[in-house]
Amino acid sequence: MVRTCELRRFGALESPISDLLASVDQAANISSKDGSRKLEEFMRNLKRDPEWARSIPFVKLNAMVPKDVQMELVAHAYLNVNARPKQLVVLTKCMDTADLTEHIKRAFEPTEVPMQKSLFRLYCRNATPNLRSLIRSILTATAATPGLEVEYTDVLGEVCYKGSKVRMKTSDIKRFCTLEDAGRSMGMRYLTTFNCRSTRNPHRVMDIRYYDEMKPDYSRVTYIHLDHEAFNHRPLRFSDVNVEIPFDVDTDHMTPLHQMYPHVYDLNEMIRKLHAQHSQQHSL
Repeated sequence: MVRTCELRRFGALESPISDLLASVDQAANISSKDGSRKLEEFMRNLKRDPEWARSIPFVKLNAMVPKDVQMELVAHAYLNVNARPKQLVVLTKCMDTADLTEHIKRAFEPTEVPMQKSLFRLYCRNATPNLRSLIRSILTATAATPGLEVEYTDVLGEVCYKGSKVRMKTSDIKRFCTLEDAGRSMGMRYLTTFNCRSTRNPHRVMDIRYYDEMKPDYSRVTYIHLDHEAFNHRPLRFSDVNVEIPFDVDTDHMTPLHQMYPHVYDLNEMIRKLHAQHSQQHSL
């Protein structure tokens, strides 16, 4: 279910930039090798020839490029929607919550009306320690950006319980923030999405997806996707949103824990009960 926030509240070809400049018909993966020099050259061409920029189907920027170089491209992509590739992906490992706030605000600054549809994904790794920190960044951005409104989907949680994979949702995001770390300590992973619209800038939308996963070495990585879409037709009004962004999972139903009595149907309650059982077992 999509809810209004009560708090106010994406196989690029491995080609160097020189190849990309010679042929805009193919995608480019800007690697870390000579990344700064190539990216600076790329930025100069974006600024000099917006029509060329719009003709590029896909560009992917490796996370190893220095932060200041990354942020220059990020700012350009948000503020110059008519001088960016049709699809642009920037991978970063060096952002924090303050950076997230600034990028959310910048995504909705007044700029020209888009000439075509384009998508810019800022793919962040370990930018926030938990959902509470992400929400604080979003709320700070909304407070500083007139007309910016946010909706959120239910939080989906997944955990292995007695050999079975269990997925469950909750709509109580405030309470979930107090239980997230407890669930994560038991191996639980989460997924939720925030949908941002601006009443003053209807040709831009941003979907912020938050999720985490466990690596083979048992380390946990948190991901945030900031998907910034610009389009020149069918401007959406926030109140007219009628399509829920679904969770990318193989089931649409909550899985009750039949082994528990009474049965559990809410993610927060599942975390609370499992954590109580876990604590009791470790105290014996």
